[in-house]
Amino acid sequence: MKIFGINLSNVFKRSRLPFLWGASAALIGLATTYIVGMVSGFEAKNMLQDSLTRINTFCNTVILGSATILALLFTVIGFVNNHKKKFDANFYKRIKQVAFFTTATFIAGMLLFLLLNFPISNSDDLSSKYYKIAYYVTLGASSLVGGMMIFVIVLLYQTIVDLANLLGGGKDMDYLLESEEEQTENPEGSQR
Repeated sequence: MKIFGINLSNVFKRSRLPFLWGASAALIGLATTYIVGMVSGFEAKNMLQDSLTRINTFCNTVILGSATILALLFTVIGFVNNHKKKFDANFYKRIKQVAFFTTATFIAGMLLFLLLNFPISNSDDLSSKYYKIAYYVTLGASSLVGGMMIFVIVLLYQTIVDLANLLGGGKDMDYLLESEEEQTENPEGSQR
């Protein structure tokens, strides 16, 4: 499955560790919701009102963190392009993956933030069933957004470790560099 030029099946093959961390975080959040148990409509309204400020703060943190990561990716690309070693397409694919999932996390955090800022708690016309549904959807969505953020952070960590190993002479990361044949075919380097 391909979205915006990113082949998702390849991403999950190469990014099992970040995916497992993110999925684990989301599942822990969802399991906690299940363990807390079913709430009545009145309880759901009160719990929703109590948790709105914390979830809004969480959404703001996710939005700010995602935007910062996207901005810093430009710095990484500039650094890599100015470096004497020329990087292979695999490295740029990893950067595109980080950017794609960071953008998806930013959008999810922003949508959750926007949904939570409707003045639903001031309306007395809504049934208690609505509050119950809103409570569980809010907890589920915040768990998923948290899992997405952890996925992005671990994926970014792996990219930084690969870059540090390549430039610092750590593990064999030569697969991220262009071969001499590729450099002679493209003397400008891999400007992707």
